Amino acid sequence: AVGPAVSVQVHCHNDCALAVANSLAAVSAGASVVQGTINGIGERCGNADLVSIAACLALKSGGAYSLLTPQSVPRLTELSRYVDDVANLTPNNGAPFVGRSAFAHKGGMHAHAMALAPESYEHLPPDTVGNTRRVLVSELSGKSNIAALTSTHGVVDSEVTKAVLAEVQRREALGYQYEAADASFALVVSKAMRNFTPHFKRIRYQVEVSGYGSIRHGSNIYARSAVDASHMEYERSEATVKLALPGGGYMHEVAEGNGPVAALDAALRKALEPTYPNLQDLHLTDYKVRVVRLPEGGAAGAEGGGAAPLHTVIAGTASAIRVIIDSRDRATAETFSTVGVGTNIIEASWRALVDAFEYKLSRDDAVWAQLEGHEPEAVEAGDVEARFAADWKTGRSVQRPANARHAAAQSAQPQPPPPPFEAREQQQS
Repeated sequence: AVGPAVSVQVHCHNDCALAVANSLAAVSAGASVVQGTINGIGERCGNADLVSIAACLALKSGGAYSLLTPQSVPRLTELSRYVDDVANLTPNNGAPFVGRSAFAHKGGMHAHAMALAPESYEHLPPDTVGNTRRVLVSELSGKSNIAALTSTHGVVDSEVTKAVLAEVQRREALGYQYEAADASFALVVSKAMRNFTPHFKRIRYQVEVSGYGSIRHGSNIYARSAVDASHMEYERSEATVKLALPGGGYMHEVAEGNGPVAALDAALRKALEPTYPNLQDLHLTDYKVRVVRLPEGGAAGAEGGGAAPLHTVIAGTASAIRVIIDSRDRATAETFSTVGVGTNIIEASWRALVDAFEYKLSRDDAVWAQLEGHEPEAVEAGDVEARFAADWKTGRSVQRPANARHAAAQSAQPQPPPPPFEAREQQQS
């Protein structure tokens, strides 16, 4: 028998998905020390997750245990994501209490009920553990979902909500999905509210990927170690982008990268960072690709609406490429995701990259507007095109350099006056 002066500790692994349950049972039986790891990181199937154990003991025991200060419990989500970030691990969206999906709601009826009685679907308020409620946008979305989401962006106009719902449904027919792309959805809302101004426009891009099986560039001699034609000595990816900037400027840059998407990202940054140095704080953390089947007659290239796509797909075998990019803003520690869809992986990646850049720049614009003591001006629907044209002629949306070094670098690179943006658009068409 164990005497009263003996301290019992428990150390569980998750081989049967019972590490947390066994640890809690041990505490109920008198164990005073629980061994485990944050997020359950460990060998085989992992250790007991101390985040879940601490949350259960602090919030589900009726005050029987005091192991964290009241100020510490709301920081559990922050702690969990910090450890994943340091360990370079992808956070588990389904983690209890702290996962991004722990308080996520999808169906329209579900979201409507959440607005009336959150406790009917949530076992505790998300902010109790530092998490947030998410209403997802998907093929199940109804007006209640969209209304709940747009309200977080300050939208109270029912017509804007209808416009957002119509646009989401139109894009879903093209292969888009917004439940895992919060930043792209925010841009959809911003455009529906008529207060989005692009920070750059595409003139063209080109990506070249070369794989060499020869020992040296230009050689006709294959490597003797090659077993077959799949052998590659080295790869070269190069991207060229030509962008139009507000105020009539343009940038034409070339960059290389470890693969075509990395090259495209590098070329975009090389073209934009002289004007928007705050993009140096934006880092891509994850990249996911999925082939999606489209309804017959659907075409991912028809995103612009009205005009026929450059690349159509055969009805019955229609498919598109969906790319989701996860990004982190080092300046604010915010993480967000963007989505792009196209008939090829490069175009889909381009669209997801552009959304990430535009979201970062738009967020910084809003912060700067508040620091300067005024909110971004509201624009009537009929004045939108005129406001866009005025912004592009004056360069009004160009952001402020982050510091004097960037300002000096920017002023030291004068650009020859290019033709007006409208004239270049006519030349391209």
